Amino acid sequence: MAPSSLFSTTEALVSPLLAYPVPESHPAVHTTVTGCDFLRDQGIAYALKLRDAGVESSLEMVPGVPHGFVWAVASNATKQWTANQVRIFDIAFATDR
Repeated sequence: MAPSSLFSTTEALVSPLLAYPVPESHPAVHTTVTGCDFLRDQGIAYALKLRDAGVESSLEMVPGVPHGFVWAVASNATKQWTANQVRIFDIAFATDR
């Protein structure tokens, strides 16, 4: 869905959902959203927009936690998320490809 004429092109600086078109050279993206995040739906829409544009992308949902949950560093959700981020970075920056 393209932005309406009410949006200016500078609003793409506020939300990547308003950037059209997705650059052909866009790098692979991993998006994490949380179940109780006020930005959850926008994060999902962004991941789907990239996927639909042919960008290699993955989407991770962390259920039951709010935006900024990683500040609770001792929580199980943060520990599991951090371990997954390390795995994703290992894959993204592997030198043996």
